[in-house]
Order: sequence, then C-alpha cells, then structure tokens
Amino acid sequence: MSKDKLLGAVVSVGFGFCSLIFGWDIHDPVCTQELTISNKENGYCDLMASIDLSTFRCIPWENNVLFSLVSFFDPKTSAPICADPRGVLHGCSWYGMYFWCAV
Repeated sequence: MSKDKLLGAVVSVGFGFCSLIFGWDIHDPVCTQELTISNKENGYCDLMASIDLSTFRCIPWENNVLFSLVSFFDPKTSAPICADPRGVLHGCSWYGMYFWCAV
C-alpha cells in the first residue's frame, strides 16, 4: 500500500479491500460457490477495511515494513462482516471467567 493511501485510510473510515478474501484461498482451483459476502449480485464489491492503530508495528526482520491489523465492515451499512474474526469478537464480552457472544 502506498504511503498516501495508508495515511488517507488512517484519517478516514478506512480503505476498500476485495471481499473475496473471505471465500477463496490460494489452494482453491476455482471459486465455484457464490458467497453471501461476495457474489455476482453485489458485483464482488469491496469491503471497508479499518486500520486498528493499536496494533501498528514495524517488522524489523522485514526492513521495518509497517504492519497493522484491520477490521472489515460492510461499506453500505458499516456493520462488521460476519466472516471477520475481529468483527465477531467485537460483539463479544467477558463475564468473569466466561466469554459470551451474541449470535
């Protein structure tokens, strides 16, 4: 990601990210099943990726390349994406020793 795009994403709501990341991996020969998140009907739309600045790091063994985790949101509703583990965990709470998630 270019420096300008990164800085723009930090000061705004985020940046567009291909939704196929949640349904396709390098070992799939062909993406044969349409996904709810990414499909022909929604035009394989981009999701909104929001940078979590609390996870920002420089990776010293990779020439100090910048690293940060992102959370994914629906670009129309701003709701967390159900397939994003970080989005699911944002809807969970700790109660004593127990971890509860609303489904």
